[in-house]
Amino acid sequence: MPRRNLAPRPTTMPRGRNHEISDGAHLLLLGDLLLELVRLLPERLHLCSARLLPGSSSSSSLSLSLSLSLRCARSSTPVGGGPYTLKERNSAATKSRPFIKGCKNGLGPRLPISAQQRAPRAFSSVVRSQKKSCALSIPSNQRKKKVVRSQNSNKIFPILLLPPLRCVALPIPHSVPPPGMVLIERTPCAGAAPFSPLQRSTPRASREASPPSDPILPYLRSIKKAIDEIRAHPECYHAALEQLKIYVTECIDKYGDDYQYSTDPRLLKIWILYGDAVSDFDKVYAHLEEKRMFLEDALLYESYALFLCAQGRALEADKVYGIGISRKAEPLDHLKKMHINFLKQLESIVEESDEDAQPKPSKIQKREFTVVDPWSDSTMSNLLTKISGGLKKLTGYHKSNKIYSGKVPLTSSHNALKNKDVELGGRKYHIKGSPGTGAFAKLYKASVDGNTEEIVALKVQKPAFPWEFYMYRQLDTRISDIQRPSYGYAHEVHVFADVSVLVCNFLPYGTLLDAINSHLVVGQHMDEVLCIYYTIEMLHMLETLHSVGIIHGDFKPDNMLVCYPSEEITDDTFRSETRSGQNQGLCLIDWGRGIDVNLFPAGTGFLADCGTSGFSCIEMQEERSWTYQVDTFGLCVVAHMMLHGEEMSIAKVPGTGGSYMYQPKLSFKRYWNVALWKQLFTTLLNPGSNGNHVGDLRSLRRSFQEYMCSNYQLVVKLNQLLAKQKASLCSS
Repeated sequence: MPRRNLAPRPTTMPRGRNHEISDGAHLLLLGDLLLELVRLLPERLHLCSARLLPGSSSSSSLSLSLSLSLRCARSSTPVGGGPYTLKERNSAATKSRPFIKGCKNGLGPRLPISAQQRAPRAFSSVVRSQKKSCALSIPSNQRKKKVVRSQNSNKIFPILLLPPLRCVALPIPHSVPPPGMVLIERTPCAGAAPFSPLQRSTPRASREASPPSDPILPYLRSIKKAIDEIRAHPECYHAALEQLKIYVTECIDKYGDDYQYSTDPRLLKIWILYGDAVSDFDKVYAHLEEKRMFLEDALLYESYALFLCAQGRALEADKVYGIGISRKAEPLDHLKKMHINFLKQLESIVEESDEDAQPKPSKIQKREFTVVDPWSDSTMSNLLTKISGGLKKLTGYHKSNKIYSGKVPLTSSHNALKNKDVELGGRKYHIKGSPGTGAFAKLYKASVDGNTEEIVALKVQKPAFPWEFYMYRQLDTRISDIQRPSYGYAHEVHVFADVSVLVCNFLPYGTLLDAINSHLVVGQHMDEVLCIYYTIEMLHMLETLHSVGIIHGDFKPDNMLVCYPSEEITDDTFRSETRSGQNQGLCLIDWGRGIDVNLFPAGTGFLADCGTSGFSCIEMQEERSWTYQVDTFGLCVVAHMMLHGEEMSIAKVPGTGGSYMYQPKLSFKRYWNVALWKQLFTTLLNPGSNGNHVGDLRSLRRSFQEYMCSNYQLVVKLNQLLAKQKASLCSS
């Protein structure tokens, strides 16, 4: 889906020269408003981190305003081809936009700037003179940090002190003030002078002087004026805040359900301000869900999740992120990043709370770990029960309590199902054959609704097992779009009382095991250049997976489908830190043994055998607990099979200082790059205790990439080998 502009102009908005304020000024106006809202509640800021822990019942409006200010700062381009242009999103002036980073001890943002530091009144000049439009940016080197002590604990929380905002001015060809400006008369509240209530022209009066096609604009101006009042006279905060609530509430009452503005982000932001003002975002979100408004805008889910976090409702926040991602709300990449950061911060909070609750161990006391069998029936049953509520909301999940009653039993033999039709969810799948059978399921190749060009894979499993579908949806959520094609796709799953059917993508070129065997049948081994190429692919796969808390658990060559780049590979391909779909060489499938680390307590180790001959990691062989080693050991076995044409046997050899290490028994050929391969096997078979195995994977990958870039003839040879292998596999 193409990314929607962040400030669409209403369809009836006039575009002529007499339009009194540009869309860009609208965004800047509201952006300033939201940035100022961050500063309104200084006495409540110290509660933000404390409320993020489970069990807190308090609410805070800080997170919402922060989230909105960040999103407003990202948007800098007016829509509709208007005559005025703001700075492009990626320009130097907007790269240092006023982001307020996440708090170390909580899910919410760090605390905002102090009340004494005032931003220049940039937008007042925009409204009054219309001579310039201002975009705000803050250089990162001007940010300062301060700490405050929470009233509820002895913990110290950091505050991010921002300097006065710098204005980057762009000319707007207006020389006279617009006629519909809202004025606020104020009585200064200095010294002992009594406070005089705000006297204002109402939004209704302002609207009479504004273009009739944009009734939201006067409310934005009135809200802006109320913010200016709070900025100029913070001692009058409470009265001005009540006036601000009146503006927001009146706008929502009149235009909140108007479908003419159902895609206007200005209205969404006012809705969120309204939820913030009434401190009941639950009703706001439920109302927008009922009206089907703004469901494709990531800002809705980010704001609601932050609201839930501020109340200590972290599990509900996780579900909200998942719903937004399953709906592919835009911008999707930013929503995924927010979710990943949320999960990381949640894990750190749980660890800190556990440490605070337990007495500090003595110096000789060892840390205790939880050890479980991740694949046992009891563990899987508990996990499926734990995720059952969220599983039902996932796109493509279909469940029936009845036994499958199709014309042909899904558990029939391969020959019995060949050339038969299977109906699932209103679609007809014509079984064309079986590419293979796994240890736990049967696999079929099928066309969809008579379209011979639309081919899918049907994975039939008895008894029903929806876990693999859950893992695919976690990949959708946690992996960026550019790298997502490397892990396979599941379109939908049909769960019956007796059997489940998973509908997946089908790739025609076979598996990496097929590629290895295609060389062995002619008495050869895979060329080293080809081995390096696939090793880089596998290192990149595991680096990405493990960084988001996912373990594949069955990492072997018959679970990796071979892909071929749409264009010739160049040295730039190996210099890139990301892997796009056009350049992918492998696709990792079969997630039935996948492990979601986030579902287990921090520090959990696993104690079980994978049951695949030759792929049991060293920890499994020695009956020790393991985590990510099950995947990294599998990578070593696959690399060994490509190089030597057989599975790996390891030897325990003496090391320095009475220690020992593990190495493959077979030696490397003299004409190979022995240093590279030794580094790979030594690092992955003997993981260190620093806990940074993802960094080790990244370092190894870059070493192999640098070697490929060192000689362009290696890249030329790789393209030739890939073309030859593709022809061989297609012919067979």
